[in-house]
Amino acid sequence: MANVLKRAAFGLIEKTMSEGTVLATWWLTAEVVALDVHLPSVDMQEWKNIRRLKCKVADFAFRDYTPASWDASSRTCTLFISVAHEGAGSRWARTIRSGDPLLFAAAYAAPLPAAGRVLGIGDATAIGHFLSLRQLQQHGPGALDVAILLSGKSVPAVSYSSMHPELHWLEGQAALDNWLDEKSPDNYSAIYIAGNIPQVTALRKRFKAMEGLAAKIYVQGFWQ
Repeated sequence: MANVLKRAAFGLIEKTMSEGTVLATWWLTAEVVALDVHLPSVDMQEWKNIRRLKCKVADFAFRDYTPASWDASSRTCTLFISVAHEGAGSRWARTIRSGDPLLFAAAYAAPLPAAGRVLGIGDATAIGHFLSLRQLQQHGPGALDVAILLSGKSVPAVSYSSMHPELHWLEGQAALDNWLDEKSPDNYSAIYIAGNIPQVTALRKRFKAMEGLAAKIYVQGFWQ
């Protein structure tokens, strides 16, 4: 009975979905796949906060991904998908190819921090989240300072890293701790933590324990 109800619920979700097309696939790092997609039914000029797309990745399986960047005129965007763990989303991202259809629906939207400098901390699942924030922020250089914690020795090509100097690619918890020790949270108006839920919870506790911290803390946890 439970399986019948579950299938019925998934069927209702699928009926609300629209179809897009995968234009290209490429690897940002050895553990992150990028999908360039066309979403003809989406008016991206309306994107005023950090959007998520619920994508069908297998029969009765859906995963949410954040468009990292987009072009409203062509209705195209790029999704970054971490494949460092096993799961339906990872298997789908490894096998999808240019020309494949993409079934998607709008998922929840995350809030933007108030104007001012933002200190961000995330992992590979949060790359799209912070790049979306960058596109929406519309502030000058230095407004966003983000550490991306990777699980292994897997960083983007120099050509890509140079395009996004606000992202600092770190390997291992010790590197993240050292990076944070060099920062003064008082220099930021907001601290934004995103990524896998255990890491988000631990970092939030770390900042909450700081006496007199004036920066507002934003969190966004993702299931892997």
